[in-house]
Order: sequence, then structure tokens, then C-alpha cells
Amino acid sequence: MKQLRKKCDVSVSYDVIHGVGVVTDIDGNYSIEVSSSGTLIFSYVGFETASEKVNGRKVIDVTMKEKSDIVNLV
Repeated sequence: MKQLRKKCDVSVSYDVIHGVGVVTDIDGNYSIEVSSSGTLIFSYVGFETASEKVNGRKVIDVTMKEKSDIVNLV
């Protein structure tokens, strides 16, 4: 998560049906208990939702893309 251009609180979900999820700290760090074969879902307002398969990894960093349909207001 440290690869985000903007520091923000990103929601990281594992089990959407049962509401299992966390929010990153100010530095983009998070900790969540998941199945080694699960998929994490990363979301933040103004950014495209990203999903990443765990595949047994202990560390998962993602780069989120800004939504292209957001209108910039001055």
C-alpha cells in the first residue's frame, strides 16, 4: 500500500458477505487474517477498486488507479 501517490485510509476487505475488513493506517499499512487461497479487495473513494489473490503470500502491496470518470472541480 505504500505505493499510493496519495496517503489515505484505504479499505481492505476479505469477506464482503460477513463484513470482514480493515482500514489502513496513515502510512498505508494493514493487517488482516485471511485464507491463503483468498482474494483481498482494496477500495477508496475516487479510485478504482482493486482485487488481489493472496496465493499464500504474507505481504501484498497494490497500486490503486484513480478513476478516470471523476470530474475535477476548481
